Amino acid sequence: MDRIRSNANVNRLLHVLVPFLIMIALEKGVYFEAIRFFPDAGDTVDLVSFLLGAAAAVLFFRLYDGGEVAESDDGAEPVGPIKTEPVVFCALRLVIALAALAGWMYAVNLLADGAGFSEELRAGGWAFGALRIFSLILLHPVAEEWIFRRMFYGELRLMNPIFGVLAQAVMFAIAHRSTETMIYALGAGLILGILRERTGRLWCVIAAHSLTNLRSLLCLTLLTEKSQRLAADAVLLTLALLACAALIVVRVRSRRTAKASEPAREEGTTS
Repeated sequence: MDRIRSNANVNRLLHVLVPFLIMIALEKGVYFEAIRFFPDAGDTVDLVSFLLGAAAAVLFFRLYDGGEVAESDDGAEPVGPIKTEPVVFCALRLVIALAALAGWMYAVNLLADGAGFSEELRAGGWAFGALRIFSLILLHPVAEEWIFRRMFYGELRLMNPIFGVLAQAVMFAIAHRSTETMIYALGAGLILGILRERTGRLWCVIAAHSLTNLRSLLCLTLLTEKSQRLAADAVLLTLALLACAALIVVRVRSRRTAKASEPAREEGTTS
């Protein structure tokens, strides 16, 4: 049984790593080669290379034969499926995740002394084309969450959910180019992976990714003053604290209700 489980884990790793490596090699190769010939078409080249890499990852993931799958003695997977939470709980966790992502981005910018990717974009002001906005707000969040938090994490968590969260976060970081964005993507991957595991709903993770990119876009265009960004983040932090309090209250009440119903069940069984 242990040998079968070990073989299954190796197959799961290969099932994820092969499409991932193909995606990275194709995306980066096409980007750096194409940008030499079309230096003024950065957004288009970036989007095309990303789409090619993402399509290759999905294709190879679906074509790969997983081989032996380890099962427990009763025939079930060693790790159960992700449990879905009610929409209200998902919304509360979404707000908390947004605050965590904003805080992590702020910390990364401080560590980088405000240099790199963020300042480069901020210097461009309103120089955001429709293609970049569409890519940031919709295309990248949907495609990346489908690949990393649905496909890759869905396979890796069957080995161990904690390992799955860590592994997909590292892979998500490697998929980015600059050092600053890799560091940010590592923390963001952890937050989004935990959100995926806790809520069980992909739309919630996509929303967190998309809204975080929207926040960055607003900070680089409309909220150009530091005081404006701090005020917006203060509102977000307040909402996150309220969401935490609401989750705690709901959990405490549900536990009390469960404990109160236990004597009634025992009386019903005795009678």
